Amino acid sequence: MKTAYKEAKCLGKHVIWFAKSEAEKKEFADVKPKSGSIIWIAKQMVCTNQDVGEPCVCKDAGALTFTDEEKMAVLVEHYSWLLNFEFVWNSNKLPDVAVTEGSSTSVSVELIHKTLSKMKCSMAAGASGIIAEKLKAAG
Repeated sequence: MKTAYKEAKCLGKHVIWFAKSEAEKKEFADVKPKSGSIIWIAKQMVCTNQDVGEPCVCKDAGALTFTDEEKMAVLVEHYSWLLNFEFVWNSNKLPDVAVTEGSSTSVSVELIHKTLSKMKCSMAAGASGIIAEKLKAAG
């Protein structure tokens, strides 16, 4: 029973996604990236509480992409360019700073216990995903 429900739910989500994708293609077919029509469409989407940033991505050449594969290819190209971009530093404008070595502060067991005692319980986990109760229980 559950598997049939899950399959029907998955199929329904796929059909809805496909219909939205086709509607986006039709809506954005004649839109030029530098024209005023794209601003008008974005304002309309904001008024109806729709996500403005997802339907299409602009390529470096200026064309709009609509399919997920094209969007992913554009993003991969853009981020690979960002990762390989070399910023030219003007070394004459950099300040002279003394070289430091080693750890800037030492962490002691007492400091850890003091910090753990200040942590509030029943709070959401941070980026690590570990909640304060677990840290306190671990000692």
